[in-house]
Formats: sequence, C-alpha cells, structure tokens
Amino acid sequence: MQSIESLALGVRLLGIFLFVTLLRDMPLTIETISQYKSFDPSLNTSFTMNFYTAVSVISIAFSLAMIKFPVFISKKLIAKTITKSPIISSDLDIAKVTGITLLGIYILSWAIPDLVNNLIGLSQAKEYAPHDKANIAYIWNSLITTVVEIGIGLYCMFSASGLIKLVKMARK
Repeated sequence: MQSIESLALGVRLLGIFLFVTLLRDMPLTIETISQYKSFDPSLNTSFTMNFYTAVSVISIAFSLAMIKFPVFISKKLIAKTITKSPIISSDLDIAKVTGITLLGIYILSWAIPDLVNNLIGLSQAKEYAPHDKANIAYIWNSLITTVVEIGIGLYCMFSASGLIKLVKMARK
C-alpha cells in the first residue's frame, strides 16, 4: 500500500467519524437552543440557529468530501517534489508521515465541532447570564484551548514531514 492509499483510508475513516459525530450532536444542540428560547419566549434565536445551521452544513459537506474524495485530499496533504511524487524515502517515512497527518485530521475532527460548541455557549452565556463571570471565564478558557488544538491539528496535517525532521533533530 502506498502512502497516498494508506492516508486516503485514514481520511475516509475520519470523514465517517466526523459525519457520525455531527449527526449525533445536532439534536443536542438544537434542544439546547430551544431551551434558551423557553427561558425567554420573546427571545429571537434565529441568528444562533442560522449560524449553527451554516456551520453544520459546511462541516457535513466537508465530512462527505472526505468520504467521497479521500485520494484527492490525501494528494493535497502530502508534500510534492518537482517531479510530482510524494517526498518519502522509505516505508518507515511513509508510516510516519501518514500517521502524523492522520493525527492532525483526527484532532481537527473533534476540535472544530468543539469550537462551534464553545462559540455558541459563549454567546448564550453572555446573553442569558452575563453576571456569571466564572462560567464565561470557563468558556473562554475552553475556547482558547480549542483554538490551540486546531493549530496543533493544522500543523500536524500540513507539516508532517517537517514535524518528523523536528523530532529527528531533538533526538540528536
């Protein structure tokens, strides 16, 4: 199995994982937003619902693209030389690059939905409980942690070979 094929298998599996996670979390989020509406019947939750719907549709489209076109995505994720072949010198390097890239995609598959959840929670907490400073501070901490996780996931996904070089330098 070549590096593209093994990475494509992982991309497809993570696309399925992301799709199932999104489908699992949608009813919970919709129920949470409707509970806020029950606290204040005059409240207009259309912005929150529209935001959540847009992010959900984009995320589902991305997960379906990961399921339908894993080879195309894999080719975009692995660095190319001038000859258009992946920069990989041995089977061990294939496994390292593939593993780190899949780790980055895995991190993003749960960090991105977590980011949406934190943003919705922050907006709802500021609107319904602005006096609860501890809860708002907790959500801000969660939001910052999620942004750092997304950064780590993006770095692993797009710089797998660079991360391998960094680890080799640290071992010397």
